[in-house]
Order: sequence, then structure tokens, then C-alpha cells
Amino acid sequence: MFSSKNKTFLLFLIILSSLLVSSVIFAVDERDLSSAQKTNFWPRDISSQNEVNEFFKPSRWGNDDTIATGTVSGGISATYDVSGNMYAARCSTYNDTAQHAVLIYKSTDDGQTWQPFKFFVSAGGYRFSYPQLLVCEKEGTNYLYAFYLRSDLNGRVRLGRWNLNGTGSPSWYDVVSGGSDTITYFSACTDDGSHLMVAYQKDENWHQLYTITSTDSGETWGDQTLVCSDGAHPDITYGSNGYVYVVFESTGMTKGKSADEDKEIWFRRSTNYCAPGSWGVMEILTDDSYEDSYPKVAALHTIPESTACVWVAYNHESMGKDTLIYDDETPAYQFPMPDQYGDDLFNVRFTPAWDYWLESAQFLFFYKKGAGGIRVYLWADTSGFPAQKIDSVDVPNDSIQPYPAWTTVYFLTKKSALTTQSDFHIGYTLDSPSTDTIAIVSDDGSPAGTEHRSIEFYNGAWSTIFNDWGGDYNFMIRAVVTRMQSTDLRFAYSTNSGKDWSKNHELANSGYADEMAADLKVYRSPSCTVVDLCYLKSTITKGRPLTLDVYYTWAYSTSPGQFHTPHEKINDHYSYWSSDGREVCQLTFPSSGLPGIVYAGAPPPKDGAGNLVDGAWDLYFDYYPWTDVEEDVAEEELPAQFSLSANYPNPFNPETRIGYFIPKACQVKLEIFNILGQRVRTLVDEVQTAGKKEVTWDGKGESGNEVASGVYFYKLEAEGFTQTKKMVLIR
Repeated sequence: MFSSKNKTFLLFLIILSSLLVSSVIFAVDERDLSSAQKTNFWPRDISSQNEVNEFFKPSRWGNDDTIATGTVSGGISATYDVSGNMYAARCSTYNDTAQHAVLIYKSTDDGQTWQPFKFFVSAGGYRFSYPQLLVCEKEGTNYLYAFYLRSDLNGRVRLGRWNLNGTGSPSWYDVVSGGSDTITYFSACTDDGSHLMVAYQKDENWHQLYTITSTDSGETWGDQTLVCSDGAHPDITYGSNGYVYVVFESTGMTKGKSADEDKEIWFRRSTNYCAPGSWGVMEILTDDSYEDSYPKVAALHTIPESTACVWVAYNHESMGKDTLIYDDETPAYQFPMPDQYGDDLFNVRFTPAWDYWLESAQFLFFYKKGAGGIRVYLWADTSGFPAQKIDSVDVPNDSIQPYPAWTTVYFLTKKSALTTQSDFHIGYTLDSPSTDTIAIVSDDGSPAGTEHRSIEFYNGAWSTIFNDWGGDYNFMIRAVVTRMQSTDLRFAYSTNSGKDWSKNHELANSGYADEMAADLKVYRSPSCTVVDLCYLKSTITKGRPLTLDVYYTWAYSTSPGQFHTPHEKINDHYSYWSSDGREVCQLTFPSSGLPGIVYAGAPPPKDGAGNLVDGAWDLYFDYYPWTDVEEDVAEEELPAQFSLSANYPNPFNPETRIGYFIPKACQVKLEIFNILGQRVRTLVDEVQTAGKKEVTWDGKGESGNEVASGVYFYKLEAEGFTQTKKMVLIR
């Protein structure tokens, strides 16, 4: 185990590192910020220092570390570099306004502490979504890439690039814009930095799936290549030697289905970096009468590339769904603007006929004036009036549709449960009531329908429209509800690079909960290769919002169809919710090589009833904690066979000793590898006589330069014997 001296030294390093604030680079997408704006932005996002003794955690998954507090609106991302540094990003709003930003954080100590690293802000009020971080090396330079979707020009995929070697300013590039169509979704991947590849969904008359590639670190992009004329929500990953894998949803129109039939999961492979003419035939991975959605893909970097394992995880609605719309009679004419009466809060009360998820609300707005938006609310009912707030959604002005179109607002990201025992209310208020007018349509009060359904906040209290307006009027607000029996998690895999598939395997199906795929990544060490998976799970808890959790499992590449059970719940806080789990949680890898998960979640409940706290969703990190490494034990007797001893000291700085035994004269090789499986140093490569041996590693690579702090592996090969062990370098 660690000696007291080593533990004291480690704790000293941790405390010292937590006191050092890394430099933050502020960048603006085509607009700069003043010094005051920069100063005011970050303080509320910097996480507090955790207790140092949490570095030694007793369980496999530890207590969640806070990366940042504040809103998460539009998705998150996570990645890591060759030195074991980790990066996390979130889309958010800038200084609590409608202006959008992407904020990036960095950890250099296995996620114990996170510092603001970089951020950029929308210059023209455009919305940002689906951030995706990549780190790779190009001609000796380490780059951090931040892809994101920007709402202008019918959707534009943009790229910010930073030199992690500390030189130069950030660069900004257009990847692709929607033009006359609309880009609504994308995914990006890379090989070793020589090629950047993006798959994106373009909506015209139907979903079309394209790819595009850059060979100069994102500065220029080639021609777009059509992958499927009916493809949505793509995920893309790289294998090796030009092999690229894409999965996506499709109604299968190419298989004779119509556009309104259920979605299936499809796969396609390129053998030359997504180039035209390099795409093979499309393979359908599901073929049933149920909805399958939001696939995730991961692949081994195997040579020969035609023998690679490929995994695909996806959402599967096992019982189908039934959608109903609650509303009164079709509107006959427009009644006076309700924001001319009393205060600016209005709602309609609904009574569920069955137990449902609330999917969305629809509003019929007759007139709007001003640049502000609205905030849509979902309330529980008490005695016919709104009581406890369950959910709220901000709707920007440019998303509000005028009469006769209905404005749709989605609640499904937080997955609110409705039961037959309780009425609920849906309403809205103005962002800027003193300057804006947004008028909703009302019916004319005939026929009566259900009395006293519409309510306004007037003179500090809720009042029915019957009392205030002299008639049984109803605001044109609909509640769209979905009776969804169960969504489970399934997967398919191939052991020959997607040529043949083993399909329709159940991965998570509790029956009483929904499971949604979030992230799928391959991690390779000198001793084994593992595919890691995280997913979301929701369950109904009576009398409170849903329980929303993050789960983790894994499989060895040698047994690709056998994921480890039981799956492990990792979150200490309620997670955010989305049918696309990519927006909520992402895998990454600290220097130990063991998996970590970044997720968006809610702070702990604060009231006696256990209700979720209103307001922001924060960003958290959890991981398999760093465990003690046993020190070498003196060997009293020489072993009768090949053996590799634990290095000493471990952790170490600046050097460590590695012992091994060979029972006979033979060729011996002892090598050092980093967490990516790259050889760092060859310590021994010669014929040696039998006996006990020892060699010292000075923490330097082949070039003589000191390597970075982190976890390294040392591997002994001799006469058919192979063994690998782990060591930790702390500078």
C-alpha cells in the first residue's frame, strides 16, 4: 500500500494544484467581450474545491464532483488528451440572458477539480446546440476542436480550434450550412488528426444524411457526400486505415416503407474517410413495428481493419405509443388580448384520462409585439388552481408562431409524469410585460364544454375567466400527452467491421422504466480493449417528479456480446433528461484509463417533500476512483517461472525500479506504454541470462524528454511469456 510519506506527498500535490487557477482564454464567435463582461461571467461557474480526502474513495464509483453550476441548454460533451487531461463542455446562456454560449472546462487531476478553460459567445443572438469536443495531434501540434450547431443560415455547423501547446489565438471555421435546407443534427469524429469527419442531417422535404471531411485541421472542407436520402440523428466513429462507420434512424423508404412508418436503425461503412464512392451497402439493424431511435456507434482501431469489432446501441420503444390532444372546441374567433387584463400569467387546467408523459404544449397566438419571448409553465393543481411548479421552458421570440399556426413547446426533455389522480395546468408569462404584447386566442364561450378551465393571475391571485370576463372562455392551449409503455436499450455488434451482424440484443429493459442510450466509447490499453456504455434511466416516483439516473456498463472486445452485469448507477443527483442521451451524459477517461462520466443534473432536493430544486441544471463528473497500488514485496525465494514484479516506488517521481525474473537465458523485452497504448520507451531489448533482474525508468521517453504525469503500463515479453502492470507518475 502507499507509505505514509507517499500519501502525504500526494495530498500535498493535490492541495497545491487546487490553489493554482489555470489561465482562461475567452473567445467570442465573431464578437469580443469587454474585460468587465469576462470578469462577471465566470465566478458563478467555478466549482468549489472538494475535500482532499475524497481522493481516496472507498467505493467503485465515488461522490460526484461539481464541474460547474448554471444552466445546461443545448447539450454537453467530454473528451481527454494523451496526457490524461480531461475537457467538458456545455451549451448555456450568457449572464442569464437569451444570448447563447459554449463553456469549456479542464481538469488536470483526474476530475478532482475543474477550472474554466475557454468559452465563446454568440455574436448575433443565435442559439448554440450539440457541442462536441475532440482532441488530436496534427504535425506535432495538439489541437482542441469544439464543433457546435448554430441556428443561423438554416442551421450551420461551426468549429472552434485551439492550440493546446499554448501558442496562437483561437480560429473559427464554417463546416457546412443549411442553405435552402435546414441542418438540425450532426456528429463528428477524427482519426489521428489527419482527417476530421462530420455526419449531419439536412431537412428538406425529408431527412437527408450527408458527410463532409477536412484534411487540414478544419480550415477547409471538401464536397458533401450523400450517405442516405432518408437518414436522421446520425452518429459517426472512426476505425482504422480509412474505415468510418455511421449509424442513423430511417423509416426505410428504400425498403418500401412509407415516410410515416416507424423508424429503424441503419448502418453504413466508408473504406476511405467518407470519400464519394467509398460507401458500402446499407445494413438495417432493426426491422420491426416499433420505434427505434438515437443510435450510438463505437469501433475498434483494429488492423487489419476488416476484422474490427463494431457496436451499436439504440433506443427501442417496446410497446408503441398513443398520442392524444386535449383542447376545447376549435376557436371561432379571437377574443381580446389577455395581457391587457390583470397580471401577465395565464393557463388552462387539464384532467388526464390515463397516466401519461407530458410531451409538449401547443399555443395559438393571435398577435405579438416586441422582441421578448415567453416562459411556459407546468403546474400541479390544488383546488382548481395552479400550485406547485413542475417544469418551465423558455421560448425565444423567433420560435413563436402567429395564428393560424400552433406554437409547440416540448417538455419531454424533463419527462414530466401525469397521473389520473391529479389535474395539471399549462400556462405562460411574458419575458418583458412592460414593452411586449403576445396575445393568445380564446374560444367564444359556446358551447360551454368544461367550465372554469381557463385562469389568469389577477390582482395577486388566480381567478377563473368565468369570474373575470363574464363568460366561459378558454385559452387555446393544448396538452400533447404520450402513453408510452416502455423504452428499452438494445444493441447490435459485428466482429468483421460491419459485414455481418448479431442483432436485436436486449441491454437494459426493466419494464417499469425507460432506458435511453447516451454514449458509447472504446478504450484500449496494452493488456485489453473495452467498450464502455452509459445510458439514462427514468422511473416514476409517486407524488414527485421522475427519478432520473445515469447507468454504466462495459464489455471486453473478446466477448463483444456480453456486457457486464449488474449495471452500475453512478449519479448522486437527478440527471437531466432527453430522448437523445448525448445531450445529458458523456464518457471520458482520466489518466488512470478507467472510465469517467460527465453529466448534467439537478442539485439535491431542498424541501421536505423531496421536490427538485427550481432553476439551473449543473454539470457533474464521476469516475472509477484512483485505488491504492501495492508496493513490491521482497521475494525470499526465486520463482520457478517468468514473473514481473510491481514497480517501486509507486506512485513515483522522478524515477522508479522495475524487477522481473527469467528462469533461463532468452530474448527479453521490457517496454513502457501510455494510456492510449502508444509505446513511450523501450527499457530492455536483448538476450539476458537467467536470474532476477531490475531496471530503473527515469520518467523519460525515447527522445530523452520528460513525459507528463499520469498512468503508464510496463510490459514484459520473454520466451512466449507476456505480463503487463500499471504505475503512476506524479510530477
